[in-house]
Amino acid sequence: MSIIDRLGISLRYAALLGFILVGFTVFFFSPGEIKSLPLLVSIALGLAGSAVTIALAMAKIPLPLARWEAVVSRQGGKVTGGIIAAGVLLRFGWVAVYPPVQISNFEKYWKLAVQFMETSRFYEVFQGHTVYAYRPPGYPVMLGLIMKVFGPHAWIPAVSNIIFYVITSLIVISLARRIAGELPAVIAAALLAFWPCYFAFAGLSATEYVFMLIMISAIWAFHRAGEAGWPYALLAGVLTGLGTLVRANLMVFPFFFFLYALMNRGRLGKGLQHTAIAIAAMVLVVLPWSMRNYSIFGEFVAVSTNGGSNLYRSNNPNATGTYTERGERDLDQYLHDELLWDETGNAWAKEWILGNPGDFLQLSAKKLRIFMGEDNTGVKWSMKGHDKNAGLLYELLSAFSTVWWMGIWVLVLVGLIRWRDYFAGSALGATLLYSALFLVVIHSVYESQPRYHMPIMAVMAIVASLPFSTRQPEEVKD
Repeated sequence: MSIIDRLGISLRYAALLGFILVGFTVFFFSPGEIKSLPLLVSIALGLAGSAVTIALAMAKIPLPLARWEAVVSRQGGKVTGGIIAAGVLLRFGWVAVYPPVQISNFEKYWKLAVQFMETSRFYEVFQGHTVYAYRPPGYPVMLGLIMKVFGPHAWIPAVSNIIFYVITSLIVISLARRIAGELPAVIAAALLAFWPCYFAFAGLSATEYVFMLIMISAIWAFHRAGEAGWPYALLAGVLTGLGTLVRANLMVFPFFFFLYALMNRGRLGKGLQHTAIAIAAMVLVVLPWSMRNYSIFGEFVAVSTNGGSNLYRSNNPNATGTYTERGERDLDQYLHDELLWDETGNAWAKEWILGNPGDFLQLSAKKLRIFMGEDNTGVKWSMKGHDKNAGLLYELLSAFSTVWWMGIWVLVLVGLIRWRDYFAGSALGATLLYSALFLVVIHSVYESQPRYHMPIMAVMAIVASLPFSTRQPEEVKD
């Protein structure tokens, strides 16, 4: 066995083990997010949830899967089409009951979009200072372009998000069908359609819907390149470039294409060629914005300048794990120089992390709890805009959202354990897991919020559908 083969095996097992370990943390974190619980009770519930999940994974409970698969297969795309249609109606229904009220960051994206519609310029006034590249431009510019055609209507974020949902569902169905069959494809579609956090978030002007679509589509396209040729690698690169303009951290995503190439046994050369094509396409998509930044600053700024501020506010003695307006030291004194502000934030954060490794690890654990602990984001923010984020209805919907989250993780972990041979041998399967672990790592270092885990829902829906497959995991190939 060659070194490359050994490395590929190690990478695939690392993705599987890492995702399993992260998943089990939900059973320790989530019950305490529904209702405040003593530490020992949380640990006991976590151990119980883990034990039940492992028992389900190892049990051979007979289910009429073959019969269900046959029924679903005869209906073709009608079943999945009906599920997607139901998901669309559910989202429109929720938005009708709770018309979108853009607050917090959602309001900022909305205002930036309106500003771009009116001026065709992208900038932001921050504490009296004009910053030109603070946020990535992708999402507000997209909304602004739509507004140039239709006007600044409140329905634009909801309709665009629902379109993103439909396309995401089609990609997820395609991947689930390819890996596990027709019945799992239906299950994955249903999970996405009726996921409380996902549908309740539909009306908000936030990046989660489009970012989820771009991440899963880029992986799908790069995988397709192995069969259909380099145009799909080009598409994967274009998608990654667009995603980078939505959230700058996606700039590192071609690294996972490289890992895919290493893990795809016997096809390393073609995989590296496709990775190079994807990187070139990504650079070409991002380059015009980088050139615009150079014309303003006289220095290279690939996408945005908010990394330093975010990193420092997330890593200092006053950091809470989630959003904080200021750190211990006054970073905003450098706002008059946008690049100095960014550089100083990065320097101060690195100084604190290196000087306080123990505190940094404790803070990272807290960020992981925030990221993985609850799934009520959609209910919270859509109802908060109407001052209804209190009372019995809110508490019930919020608790149900997090119970759903825990239930999905039971299916995910059962799927991972039962299908461990597939993930240990599949470049596609491992890359799906790495794409989710990527966000876990990012938000264990930077600021964390529950809504930041939303983009991994597409991967989770696929993995959660695997226990319903009639196929033998070890027989499924990329």
